[in-house]
Amino acid sequence: MKMPYYACRSKVNCEIKIKLPDESEIITQRPRLHDFQHLLSMQEQLKEADKDEKIQITAEMLAVILSKNKDGRTFTAEYLLTELEPEDMKGIMNMFFGEVNKITQDPN
Repeated sequence: MKMPYYACRSKVNCEIKIKLPDESEIITQRPRLHDFQHLLSMQEQLKEADKDEKIQITAEMLAVILSKNKDGRTFTAEYLLTELEPEDMKGIMNMFFGEVNKITQDPN
């Protein structure tokens, strides 16, 4: 699998380019406060979930992230579960939140 990559073009309205394993590319934005709070509550659910539930919750979180894209393309957890391996979903999530952390911790 080729790892997805990100490129943040603006600190104010951060756009993150994501290349999916099927070679399609989308541009999504850093989550707004409401979305971020929703993602954090889902992340709390992960702590108590079993393996199958963790995969489902991860797909739901990724659907929220990927659906905030410039093309208006909608992603569902069901679609992601059929199209991506759990490792792919985890890789995209880790890289996305890593990029968000870089942006939010940058003093400039």
